[in-house]
Amino acid sequence: MANALKELQNKLKEINKTIDNIIALNIAKYECCEYYNPDIRIKATKENIKEKIKELDFDYCEGYGSQELYGLVLFDDNSWLERGEYDGSEWWEYKKPPTIEEVLNDKIIAP
Repeated sequence: MANALKELQNKLKEINKTIDNIIALNIAKYECCEYYNPDIRIKATKENIKEKIKELDFDYCEGYGSQELYGLVLFDDNSWLERGEYDGSEWWEYKKPPTIEEVLNDKIIAP
């Protein structure tokens, strides 16, 4: 079992971000493949993030099986976290837009 809030806090530390860097988030928790009826849905913006993020303080099974958490966390530098999943095992994946230099120097496109 994992705690959703602690997991997100650990990922924020790992990528050198804080709650103050979050400009928006939308996270949903589903159980038993109830894709259209989430058990928990947390939406927040910079104005209410510190209050709403406390709603992530719940345990869930992050191991293999069905994916339970879905969502995005957007940051003030245009980077984001998105929920990664493989065969039910899940994690937060950090993403950022490529730079102009990366695009022009073939760092993004495979040869």
